Amino acid sequence: MNYKTLVMKILIINQHSMNHGDEAAGKALIRTLYDRGFQDIAVSYNMNDFDASCLFKYKNVKQILPTKKKARGLDKITKLYLKCPCFITRFLTLMYLQRRREVKMIKEANIVISAPGGVNMGLYRDYGYVWRLKEVLYQGKSLVIYSPSIGPFTTNDFFRKIAKEILTRSTFVSLRDTQSYRYAEDLSVHYIQSIDTAYLETPRMDLPLELLNLLPKEYVVLVPNELYSWHIDYFHYDKRSIDRFYSSLIDKFTSNGLTVVLLPQLFYQPNMEDEDYFNRLKAENEKVIVIPTYYDSDIQQAIIKRAQFVVGARYHTIVFSINNETPFVCLSYEHKMKNMLEILSLDSYSIDISYAFENHKIVIDKIWKMYLDRVSVLNVLYDGKKKAKLLARKTFDFLIKKLRSM
Repeated sequence: MNYKTLVMKILIINQHSMNHGDEAAGKALIRTLYDRGFQDIAVSYNMNDFDASCLFKYKNVKQILPTKKKARGLDKITKLYLKCPCFITRFLTLMYLQRRREVKMIKEANIVISAPGGVNMGLYRDYGYVWRLKEVLYQGKSLVIYSPSIGPFTTNDFFRKIAKEILTRSTFVSLRDTQSYRYAEDLSVHYIQSIDTAYLETPRMDLPLELLNLLPKEYVVLVPNELYSWHIDYFHYDKRSIDRFYSSLIDKFTSNGLTVVLLPQLFYQPNMEDEDYFNRLKAENEKVIVIPTYYDSDIQQAIIKRAQFVVGARYHTIVFSINNETPFVCLSYEHKMKNMLEILSLDSYSIDISYAFENHKIVIDKIWKMYLDRVSVLNVLYDGKKKAKLLARKTFDFLIKKLRSM
């Protein structure tokens, strides 16, 4: 269907980079907006250090590049401004080139959409992310918070108050999981119940010849997560025990004659390079294939579509599995994972990853049994995908209606 091109400058901020999962959600939002007639779009990335390989491009969508290196002290000054907003703290904040650029790009937009993503406004306490949202409201622009996860907000401190102000004053708020719904209700925020934005589309992508030659006809996809290197809730876990769990899981499949494909999600991030970690897990096992990180989210979905089964300790690995009707087991490390599956009546295919790390054999045996029973879940999986796509489309249609009324 052809849609009339609309004259409206849309700025997308807080687009996550260096992560193929959030890349998929961002691409789905941008491509669907563009195809619905909103073609004056600029994208700004939530990226500390600029890396051109992390940008994704679509037609004439503009790319707003961050400064090449994160300036020293930027987070501390930004936090100070958010905590004590006044002329002096704003002046200090705007001494940084990155913040001045952000003020300018927001000023030039008609409407600002905060891209879908994780709990930056919550557990991660991402002050740069929140600064941009506050700046949109400071300039009196319309702000759309499009289908992230939020929370938790466990204390009544300044961060909770800022989050409540931003969510309350936004023109449009949608959230992607049931726990985020509960956090919003606790803050008395009006929101639309949604799902992950990647469900807006199912990319149809042919695998490049080199991957067709590399991948066997039958394989299982496994996406481990080096949680102890980045996630606050897992810093205290024993690294060797976590690595042994993943290695034992790989061995369970390969010792039964199956090829395991390891599919990296994070890339170009210091100390969080999935491809390096996966190569360590692979060791000398010839039945394990590590896919290079430079293949984008569209290619990753095509790889998952061809797989017999997926075991994912990443949120978007599970989204990709549902989106392509591939049987899966979710190793859940945050509320966004289990809660998404609750919405889709697929939560019986989720295992708490903390339990897995403490009970290797029990969980690996359970995963193996789920692999053997994978064909029996196809009808349930189809229903879950259908529900996800209806919910994603409904949210997007609400957004379009709002944009056309402005």
